[in-house]
Amino acid sequence: MKTITIATPTFTGDVAHEYAGSLVNTGFDLASRGVIMQVNFISGNAYLGLARNQLAAEFLKGESSDLVFIDADLSYESDAVAKLLSYDRDIVAGLYPMKKDEEEYPARVLGVKPDSDFCPPKVDPETGLIELDGAPTGFMRSRR
Repeated sequence: MKTITIATPTFTGDVAHEYAGSLVNTGFDLASRGVIMQVNFISGNAYLGLARNQLAAEFLKGESSDLVFIDADLSYESDAVAKLLSYDRDIVAGLYPMKKDEEEYPARVLGVKPDSDFCPPKVDPETGLIELDGAPTGFMRSRR
């Protein structure tokens, strides 16, 4: 059986109820696919990057095949983690809108310079994936 680790940094130790509901539903979805889900939280660290590094170090000590970072304030569909796992890529991220009035996504599309004229991204016709120069880590899978 495949085992994955869901890793969530949370400064206060709190998670949004939407996150909690999504996480429970993800556990049921993954179990139905024969995937065991371990969950690792880290709290008390105000430096998000350092907290993620600590979570990654814990992952590397274990046996899980994949590390999935999910921010404590996100909600997502129950099959979204399975979808991340389905791609034959070392790293894949699910984009989510920034928390602001205008719809905007925190990613840098490969080859598109900031503040340049719109250039449509190159979409892989088989997977629908878009290659990026940068993506948020808030919903991201890395393979061992």
